Amino acid sequence: MDTETEKRPQAVNNLIWIIPDEEKKEKGGLVIPSQGRVKPHFGIIYSVGSNVTEEKIREGRIAIFHRGIGMMLEYDGKNYLILEQQMVIGVDDPDL
Repeated sequence: MDTETEKRPQAVNNLIWIIPDEEKKEKGGLVIPSQGRVKPHFGIIYSVGSNVTEEKIREGRIAIFHRGIGMMLEYDGKNYLILEQQMVIGVDDPDL
């Protein structure tokens, strides 16, 4: 088993790990750091727990959720947002 596979976090139960869209560039080119803004309201689904029953919630899709919910977690230098299945209000496929 390679090191990259061993370090990849896995969601459990009905939890979903999301990589939030944190960087926002304003029209003038100014980048606002994540701590200066409200939590993101969408992100890429990174890992899906085995008890997630909604078939549209899959890795690689874009999850849409209310601001200020879930738990932010830094793991191995990356930020993740952890949500329960019912917190996701919409899903979009970036390939469509």
